Amino acid sequence: MALEEVISAINSNLLLNISIILLVATVIAVLAKLLKQPSILAYIITGIILGPLFLKITGPSETIKLFSEIGIAFLLFIVGLSLNFSTLKKTGKTSIIMGVFQIIITTIFGFLLSKALGFSNITSIYISLAITFSSTIIIIKLLSDKNEIDTLYGKILVGLLLVQDFVAIISLIFITSIGNENFNINSAVIIFIKGLSFILLVFISSKYLLKKLFNIVSSSQELLFIASIAWCFLLSSIAYLLGLSLEIGAFLAGVSLTVIPFNHVILNKVKPLRDFFIVIFFVNLGIGMLLSSVSKIIIPALIISIFVIVGKFLILLIIMAIIGYKKRTNFLSSLAIVQISEFSLILINLGLRAGHLTQDIVTLITIVGLITITISSYLIINNDKLYILMSKYLSIFERKKLKEERYKIENNKYDVILFGGHRTGYNIIKSLQNTKKKFLTIDFNPDVISNLKKLGIEAIYGDVSDIDFIEEILRTKPKIVISTIHNLEDNLEIMRLYKKYNKKGTVIVTTKDLVELKTLYEKGADFVILPELLSGQKIADYLRHLNKTQIRKWGKYYYKSIVKEIKAGLI
Repeated sequence: MALEEVISAINSNLLLNISIILLVATVIAVLAKLLKQPSILAYIITGIILGPLFLKITGPSETIKLFSEIGIAFLLFIVGLSLNFSTLKKTGKTSIIMGVFQIIITTIFGFLLSKALGFSNITSIYISLAITFSSTIIIIKLLSDKNEIDTLYGKILVGLLLVQDFVAIISLIFITSIGNENFNINSAVIIFIKGLSFILLVFISSKYLLKKLFNIVSSSQELLFIASIAWCFLLSSIAYLLGLSLEIGAFLAGVSLTVIPFNHVILNKVKPLRDFFIVIFFVNLGIGMLLSSVSKIIIPALIISIFVIVGKFLILLIIMAIIGYKKRTNFLSSLAIVQISEFSLILINLGLRAGHLTQDIVTLITIVGLITITISSYLIINNDKLYILMSKYLSIFERKKLKEERYKIENNKYDVILFGGHRTGYNIIKSLQNTKKKFLTIDFNPDVISNLKKLGIEAIYGDVSDIDFIEEILRTKPKIVISTIHNLEDNLEIMRLYKKYNKKGTVIVTTKDLVELKTLYEKGADFVILPELLSGQKIADYLRHLNKTQIRKWGKYYYKSIVKEIKAGLI
């Protein structure tokens, strides 16, 4: 009885309720971090633990639901504020084509699978859309941690995810607008007219009002923050009154603020607020899971999860093979998308709110999310090891005529092979240009390669994780190999392969870690670059050999040189 009274007290007190949720969410999020799992999983599990399934400490409430809706609104506000079509332009038409075909094919197969599992047409449409989208937050976070966001496959994924996010937002807007209405052509026309009028109103406001208004408040970051939140809430309210949805208003509020030069300041200010409310959304999702329905939907959830992991992987793998990418690029890109998105969970939740779905379907997709996000996180972290294991079986997914450049090394001889042509690498390139040494630069960032080629520097795209490619390069027995890459495993592999073909050659590698420095020397490195140490030694040389006037003069020259190289995309 005492326990029931405590639970009742917690449920009746909002502050206690939120405190318990945040405390448990923090503990589980720390555990998730240790297990290298995304925090989204931790928040859903928090809801499952605290909700009716286990401890029954908290349950669904109108206030928690309201916080969840605010979380979705802030998420879409930030998506709109972060929208950058120049990113899509950089990734080219290929990402758009892949994104569109991946969405269409996955949706069709997802719909057929859902129908085969006995779901209705409307439920099957929701399920197929939900499993089509992949998590931008999880993929970008894991690629950034692995320093692979600027690789070819990283850039392809960024473009593909942008296409997915755009379609996801359109889906969310459409669903929240039709609500419980008996949808027909007339209601579609009314929604279209209302939506178009609202977009026009926002566009006019953005062009003629917002810049002036935000210029006035920009002198104070506090005012800037309040004004941006007020603008988000104002448009959300107008959209709601027009019968559209507050999510449309929030998204368009974000898009309209992209014209402001300090929109990045607003972005950084609003993100913590979004993070708080979105935590409540995912916790509420876990709270809403029904124990009674789990036994009934676990088999469909497992089947759909297998389709998400295996089906989406094969669909993108085949699309990329047809376009003409190498098997490694195909494999790494396809392996990254084998989970559902945070937008998938929001989509299903909005479907429940609109009266199109039951709580059972929300529980089903939540289980699919838990399974696929957990498995995909480990797959992305270990993608290089998995590629090595599966490489020989992937040749059928590589066309003879490739879109990617295949460098013919053959009889080419080089004095120096340089891995990494950006920043540290470019300074080495400038030095090598003043010698008569023939050198080749290899980098995993296509933009770096493009910029170097514009300067007439021999450079090719390549990833040091691709063992076959690196071995082909080092088989030419260059006199010197230099790596500006900070990854210990990659540097050790470069050293091993180089010494295999040229035991007398010189190998120079880079690290930021003193323990790794010792390991690299023990494994045979001739010189290990420690950037921070070399920087200190360089400054010490300036102080020894230059006076105050000379240091200032050199500083100005150094600054101009850096600005010029930044503009050229070289550092």
